[in-house]
Amino acid sequence: MFGLARRRSKYSFVNVHDDKVLDIIKKLYPIIYGKSITPKSKLLGKEFAKGIVTKVVKGILVSWSSFGHETNINQQGK
Repeated sequence: MFGLARRRSKYSFVNVHDDKVLDIIKKLYPIIYGKSITPKSKLLGKEFAKGIVTKVVKGILVSWSSFGHETNINQQGK
């Protein structure tokens, strides 16, 4: 879905043309990462990309609130 990993396990969504996937990225990325917009570099972290694939391709529910909480804790720890 995202192609090959680039720069430290980040995945590009430049070539993603599925509107459902793009809507998920545009909706969740700012909430989870505390940013006002999606990344200009069009690169997503490995775990975020895995969550999207799990939700869209496999149809498994993803707890985005837990993911956001864990991400926030990891960012504060750095």
